[in-house]
Amino acid sequence: SYYLDEDGSVWLKCEGLMDDAPIFEQLAVVRETGLFSAWAPFCNKSKLLAYLGRCEVVTWFNVHTPFINRDCIIRAYACDCIWEDGCVMMLGSSVGDG
Repeated sequence: SYYLDEDGSVWLKCEGLMDDAPIFEQLAVVRETGLFSAWAPFCNKSKLLAYLGRCEVVTWFNVHTPFINRDCIIRAYACDCIWEDGCVMMLGSSVGDG
């Protein structure tokens, strides 16, 4: 889903459950963000810019829909929450100007 903010920002949300998916396949989603264009909805270009850690990357991608065409740079990372919540969270946030 997506939301167009008053300041021109676009908020995107992609969420889903992966039942019986081994941990390494889940973490590969974060490590392979350069492949977003192969499977993420409305993403027509993507490129891995930097590895910041084993489960932390910076990626550029382009989102193209009939309504918008935007370049995005995100920092994506994974959090091991197996003991707390029985899950692995994969999060991303915009990279600031500074």
